[in-house]
Amino acid sequence: ALVGILLDGFPVYGTHENGTAVTNSDLDEYHGHFSATPDFPDGIYHYHVTSEDPYINGNGFYGKTGTISN
Repeated sequence: ALVGILLDGFPVYGTHENGTAVTNSDLDEYHGHFSATPDFPDGIYHYHVTSEDPYINGNGFYGKTGTISN
């Protein structure tokens, strides 16, 4: 489920994707990846909340802070 939007305008989703728990090893250095989501079926970069540190986002932001992505 969509949890929110980070400061760079990209969405944050919960701990699961397509019924599978997302782990840090599934994500890049910013704690996200590009794939289709229920809200963006053509795909979008998005972050995930995980049960492992850093929990929401990692080493900075994928996009430019203060912008809204579409």
